[in-house]
Order: sequence, then C-alpha cells, then structure tokens
Amino acid sequence: MPDEIWLHIGLPKSGTSSLQKHLLTHRESLAGQGVSYVTPKGKTSCNDLAVAMNKSREDLGKMAADLNAALETCPAPRAFLSSEMFYGMTPEALFSVLPALRGRPLKVLAYLRRQDRYIEAKYLQKAKNLRFLGSIDDFIERFAGSGSDYAAQLAPWLDLSGVTLVPRILERPRLVGGDVVSDVYDLLGLGEPEPEEAADNNVSPGIHRVQLLQAAAAAGLADPRRLQRALAAKFPQDPKDR
Repeated sequence: MPDEIWLHIGLPKSGTSSLQKHLLTHRESLAGQGVSYVTPKGKTSCNDLAVAMNKSREDLGKMAADLNAALETCPAPRAFLSSEMFYGMTPEALFSVLPALRGRPLKVLAYLRRQDRYIEAKYLQKAKNLRFLGSIDDFIERFAGSGSDYAAQLAPWLDLSGVTLVPRILERPRLVGGDVVSDVYDLLGLGEPEPEEAADNNVSPGIHRVQLLQAAAAAGLADPRRLQRALAAKFPQDPKDR
C-alpha cells in the first residue's frame, strides 16, 4: 500500500488529457522514481470508472475491485489517480467505490482555470458534439455555471481528516515549467519531465467553428463529429482563436 495517494480530480478542460497521456506513456519511468500511475486495465485514466459510477454500469464492481487491488498491492510509496470526471463527485461517493483511499494520506489535486474561460470551454465542448444547441447565455442559464463555483464544489474535501486539498491556478506564469505536466512533476518531487513533441489533446474548437458544425448538421450536409476531426487535422486553430 502506498504511503501517499494523489487524487487528481480535474477540472475538465484544464490540460487533463495531455497529463494523462504523458503519465501513461512514462508509467515505467515514473515507477522507477517511486510513483505508480494507477488506472483501470487498458485505460489511459480513471474516466471509465467515473462514467460507470455516474451511469451505474454493470462493470463498475469489477473495475472498482481491480483498482482497489492495484492500490492495496502498489509497491511504490506514492500512487497517482486521475479523472477530470471526479470533479463534482462527493468524497463519500468515491470512498464507497474506492475504499482503499480511506485511511491513507490523500492529496486532492485540482487545476482551476479562470471561470469565464472554463464556462466557455465547457460550452464549446458540448456545442461541438451537438449536445447543446443554444447560445452560451442559454448554456449558463440552464447549467447554472456548470460547476464554476469552485469553492462550493471543493468544500466537501476541506473538512476531511487526512485529506489535503491542492488547488492550482491554471495560468502559465503560475505553473512550474509553464504547463500542467511539469507542474505535477514538481508537486511529486520529481525532476523535469522527459521532453516530447507538444500536442493539444481534446481541444475545444472556437465559437465560429462550432457555429459551422451546427449549421452543417442542421442542413444535413455532414456529420459534425467527422467534420470537426477533418477540420482539426487540416486546419488546426491558433490558441488565440479558440
């Protein structure tokens, strides 16, 4: 059993996909430095566990049992679990599924981006997939800020014995190394991460591209998901246009 467990709960649209991909790719080297990146078998992150919890899927029991066993037999002094979908879940909901989290020093890590940018990114993500067709004003009204009241969302973790909440501001000048991966390495007391080709993972398209996708879908001209993938591959957007 590890001496310390890190539970990365997001937030969504805060560099989580890039971080999870990096941790999985470098899992072996991290283990050599005393950090075990724990995921369900064959998965990049714990997102499948979160989905199974939200949807009461039949495979929840087996997935949770495998993760608990992985934590209980973890040979490394530190374990790291990650899912942006854990954001908004209560501690008790997670502990009921992952009892191995109880009774160990637990650090809960959350990267917080400016609320207006967070809401915009959430809106664009849903609009891109045609899961929401209204304006951003309609989105804010319907979803009441979509979890942007960080203090309220994170408050349940503050009163728990043995739990340390680690909030980080998602702004390059305030992150060690200017990015989430380097910042996590610093928090874990590791050296600099191995250099690799920069890549954006799960980037939301800009508002004009979302409007194009919605119009194409409404006119029956193209499948919006396929169109977005094709556009992203051939015409990647500049960050200032997102």
